[in-house]
Amino acid sequence: MVYFETTIVEIGALAAEFESERMLILFGSEAPEGLKDYCYNIQAKPLEQEIKAGDQIVFDGNEYEITAIGTTANETFKQLYHMTIKFDGKKTPDLPGTMHVAAKDFPVLSVGTTIDFKENS
Repeated sequence: MVYFETTIVEIGALAAEFESERMLILFGSEAPEGLKDYCYNIQAKPLEQEIKAGDQIVFDGNEYEITAIGTTANETFKQLYHMTIKFDGKKTPDLPGTMHVAAKDFPVLSVGTTIDFKENS
């Protein structure tokens, strides 16, 4: 079951710089000026339930298992739509606001890319 759906509405000029580190930063429209250039800005919508390890994040239909989620990631996402996502498959989060997902190919992201969170079926 999909419990969150959004769309990338703007891409910071330097957001793709983190691809070599297998990382991306999501932020709602309220991204601070010093961070906005590094973010994929998403449309703000309510998060229906807590994001948890074992769920899926889906970029334009491409699924990635969530392998770990930091202790403050859900709260930060609910308040600011901000989250750092690492594509490394780690089972323990590096930082409280970080989500780790399966170490698969980095997704192709553009304005209009859909991002969903769903329970693992």
